[in-house]
Amino acid sequence: SWSAPVVAARRPDVAFLIAVGAAGVSMAEAETHRRIAELRQGGVSEEILDDVANCWRLAFRYIAHGELDAHDEADLDRLLRAIVESAELRTLPLQHFVSVNPMLSPVPPWASLEELRRESAGPDEELIYDPIEDYRRVRCPVLFLVGELDQNLPSAKSADRVERALRDAGHRDFRVVVYPGTGHMMNLEPGGSGAAPFLGLHQFRFASGFLA
Repeated sequence: SWSAPVVAARRPDVAFLIAVGAAGVSMAEAETHRRIAELRQGGVSEEILDDVANCWRLAFRYIAHGELDAHDEADLDRLLRAIVESAELRTLPLQHFVSVNPMLSPVPPWASLEELRRESAGPDEELIYDPIEDYRRVRCPVLFLVGELDQNLPSAKSADRVERALRDAGHRDFRVVVYPGTGHMMNLEPGGSGAAPFLGLHQFRFASGFLA
């Protein structure tokens, strides 16, 4: 979803842009949202969620730039050490894919800033790429659709930022829709969780009006 506006903003031959379950924020911000949503679903307390969210934001900023100022370094190191010591997070069952790729874990996998430094592959600015500048430059018709309960990205914030970018740029042919009670795959669940049913296609229902 980040590459679509890049292409549409740079190629005049693109006829239209349809973004479904797309982000209007950086990859780092979307990933922070996803990880916190997973932990919240696992019953983690809000106080710890705040620490984990702040930790991921600082960690992603460090990975993106390869450095932080002294104050942020101290905060990141403190948060990493506190998270390691959290009994609530230590006993939390994690998805299988985390054992394959610890970087996908909702819980930061480093015990300290020094450990993060050793394991970081170097600056990766794609993590903090903001798609809004490209949306401002898109001139073809745009249809931007997100689900209110999307656990992969902050849907309301994404929709608001994209709509404001298009409107401020004088774009006249766009539509931004947030579907209530709907998840990342435009799925409407009776329970209203927004979580797509895993391999339960017989339970899958698109949000009302989405197909139209």
